[in-house]
Amino acid sequence: AGATGEEAEELLDAGGTWWESSWNWKADLSLILHQMSGVAKLRHPERPNTAVIGNDKIMTAGSRLDKFLQDAREAGTSDKNDEIGPRIHAAVADLAPSGSVLRIVLMMGKGVRRARDEGEYVVLTAADTCKHRDAAWASLRSTFLAPRTVLLFHLTNHYALIFALREWEAAPAPKAKAGTRRPSKERMAAARPRTRIVRQILTARKGQRPTVWMDFDEACDIMLGWDGYKIMSVQLSHT
Repeated sequence: AGATGEEAEELLDAGGTWWESSWNWKADLSLILHQMSGVAKLRHPERPNTAVIGNDKIMTAGSRLDKFLQDAREAGTSDKNDEIGPRIHAAVADLAPSGSVLRIVLMMGKGVRRARDEGEYVVLTAADTCKHRDAAWASLRSTFLAPRTVLLFHLTNHYALIFALREWEAAPAPKAKAGTRRPSKERMAAARPRTRIVRQILTARKGQRPTVWMDFDEACDIMLGWDGYKIMSVQLSHT
C-alpha cells in the first residue's frame, strides 16, 4: 500500500519521495539482476554454472513436482482427459501411488537457536559438544533408514546424494619412542587412548557417483562454513 496524502507531503518536505520508504526497490532490482545473471550462466552452451540453483529452488521444485503428480492422478480418472489422462496416470502410478506426498525439506545444517528449539531441522554449531554430534549422527542415520527417503547433500559448490553410512570403533595402538624399552602390558593399557567412533558418509565431491567416504566431522565443518550448505531430505510418504 502507498503512503497517504499527509504522509506523502511529510516525505516531500523532508526531501524524499513516498515510494522510497514503502518500496525497497534497490533490493528488488538487485534480486532481478542476480536471477538474470544466474539464468545466463545456467544456459551457457559450453560451461553451464548451477550456482543460481539453491536449496530454496530445489524445495520449490519438489512442491511443484508433487502438485504435478497429484494433478496427473486426477487427470487419469477425469472424463475430460479420455486420451491423455489415462496414459499420464499409468506413467506416475508406480512412481507416486495414490495418497503419496513428495516432500523436500532441510534436514541438517548451520542455523540459529530458534531452528533448533522449534525442531525445524538438526542444527549444527561451532560450540557443539560430543553429545550434540552423537545426536546429530543418530538423526542422520534415522532419516537415512526411513522408507522411501533419500538424502541430498549440498556441499562445497556441489550437490550429491548420500549413498551410504558407516561407523566403527577404532582404538589405535600407542607408538613406542625410539631408543626405549618395550613397555609392559600394564603401562600399554594405561597409555592406550580411549576408543573413538569413526563415522563416515559415502558421497561425491564431484560428479554424481559414490566416490568418497567423508568423515562426518568434515561434513559438519563444511555445513558450518556457510548457511547454504545443508543436508536435505527427499521423501515420498503416504498420507
